[in-house]
Amino acid sequence: ATSATFDNKVGNLPVRVPIDSVTSSYEGKAPDNVRSIVSWLEGVSVTQQQQRDSLKGVAYTILGCGHTDWVRTYQAVPKLIDAKLSQAGATSFLNRGEANSNGDFFGDFDNWFAQLWPAISRFYNIEVVPSPNISPRSASSSSSPQLTVDIIQNSRSSLLRQGDMSAGRVISNS
Repeated sequence: ATSATFDNKVGNLPVRVPIDSVTSSYEGKAPDNVRSIVSWLEGVSVTQQQQRDSLKGVAYTILGCGHTDWVRTYQAVPKLIDAKLSQAGATSFLNRGEANSNGDFFGDFDNWFAQLWPAISRFYNIEVVPSPNISPRSASSSSSPQLTVDIIQNSRSSLLRQGDMSAGRVISNS
C-alpha cells in the first residue's frame, strides 16, 4: 500500500490497486492536495472525448468531508472527482461516502470505513483478513490470505487531535 496525496498521482493513477480518497471542498474549491488532480481530471474527461476510457482499470472510492451548512458547495469537490473518474472509465468499488461535520462526522466515517475492506474483498475477489492484533476473525479457507491489513485501533483521537476540537457555529453563509 502507498499513501500519497491525489496530486502526486496526476497522469499516473495506479491500476489493479484500490484508490481510497478522503477529500473535502473549501467554499466549493479543491483543497491544496487535490487541486492538480481536479484540473487534470477535468481535462481528461471533458475536452478529450477520445480518452473516455483513459482510466479503465483504475478502481476507487471517495469519502467526502464537509458541513451541510454550506449548502451551495457541500461535497462539491468529492462529487466532482467521483464524476470525472467515472466519466474517464474508472470504476467505483464502493459508493462515495459523506462525512458531515454538522452531524455525526466520525460516525459517518466509521460507517464508510466498515464497508471499505469488504468492498475491496468483493471487487478484487480476494480474502482480506485483519491482522491478529485486532478483532480476530477466522479465515474460512485453508489457504493464506491474499491481502493482510493492519489497522491501528484507538489512534484516531490522538492523530486527529480530537481533544483539541470544539464546536463551531456558522453565523452567516451568504
